[in-house]
Amino acid sequence: MDSEAKVINGSQYPLGRLSSVVAKLLIDGERVVVVNASNVVISGSKEMVLRERREKRGIGTPRMGPEHPKKPSGILRKSVRGMLPGKRKGKEMLSRLRVHDHVPDEYKDADFMEIRIKRSPQVRYVTLEDCNG
Repeated sequence: MDSEAKVINGSQYPLGRLSSVVAKLLIDGERVVVVNASNVVISGSKEMVLRERREKRGIGTPRMGPEHPKKPSGILRKSVRGMLPGKRKGKEMLSRLRVHDHVPDEYKDADFMEIRIKRSPQVRYVTLEDCNG
């Protein structure tokens, strides 16, 4: 377990807002570990979210790309990557990020970082785990 890393429990946080907080921490030079990425939510009805996801994954060819992640950890990682600068600095920042779908044993007793994210009282949402299909 990385002792100086900030550990964030991603459960029930909106994808874009969580990604922006993580990107800001990475830009500031912090090491970040996000657990429970499968419980991060995307707002909207399940049909709409799955339709948009299928359309996006249908673009291109499997061999040539573009590649779209299927795992919840990959979806969150790609969302954070889009908020970082490109080229060498962005790659170095992204190397300080670890994303796990569930809570690994080494982080079960960790103190999770408290984040203040405005949560809308949105009743329609889909978790990244449900978005796999």
